[in-house]
Amino acid sequence: IQSIGSQQEFMSFDSKNGSKIQGSMAEQKTHLSVLEIATHEHEKDFKRAGRGYESFAESSTLKDEEKAYENAVASYLKSGDFEDAERVIGLWQKKFPASQAAAQALRNSATLLFIQGEFASTVVALRKISHLYKDADSLEAAIQIAEALGDDSSRVSFWQEYKRDFSKAGIRIFCGLKIVLHHMLVSQVDSGL
Repeated sequence: IQSIGSQQEFMSFDSKNGSKIQGSMAEQKTHLSVLEIATHEHEKDFKRAGRGYESFAESSTLKDEEKAYENAVASYLKSGDFEDAERVIGLWQKKFPASQAAAQALRNSATLLFIQGEFASTVVALRKISHLYKDADSLEAAIQIAEALGDDSSRVSFWQEYKRDFSKAGIRIFCGLKIVLHHMLVSQVDSGL
């Protein structure tokens, strides 16, 4: 395909006559890319499959691009590569800011991090979801995990964010009480009680 495509005279002739060969070559390249990705998946080489999907997304039409991003993230998550998954989600969100599928991919990433015991990373992902999608539940989950980790400074900071960003949420009074209780405990410890 590449050797045919590099023959300028031949390709120029094809362009003047309806670009049928160029269209066929593009289809063959797509087909080869799909076969290569399928081979990586069959071999359980999900990192390479993720790179293949990512490359496919960059060269595909808008219709196929979002699905390719989704598959790239899923492949990176299967390989345990959360950094690349998050990077691709970021690219996806820039290209498709209103995409609910990108939001769900980020939630899936947070869930998988939690299942694998990466609690601090889970908190970061949940907080990102909260900020990007104005999702009070995600910030509540981040608060609970921070509390379980004994990370009082983050927990209090998150509660303050919750109170500020989600003023109409049902547990606002509860979060205010949590902040007051924390400050009372800190002041008791500081005063030697």
